[in-house]
Amino acid sequence: MKYYIKEKVNFTYAFTGVLPNPTTDTLEIKIKANYQIKVGI
Repeated sequence: MKYYIKEKVNFTYAFTGVLPNPTTDTLEIKIKANYQIKVGI
């Protein structure tokens, strides 16, 4: 199951925000997320 989720599932996120001082420079962010999934039958 671990490998199926790691390789086959895609997640899409959208983040929005307002900068106090707008810029024309490209901003790069990195996000680390941990998930715990419980599956039962």
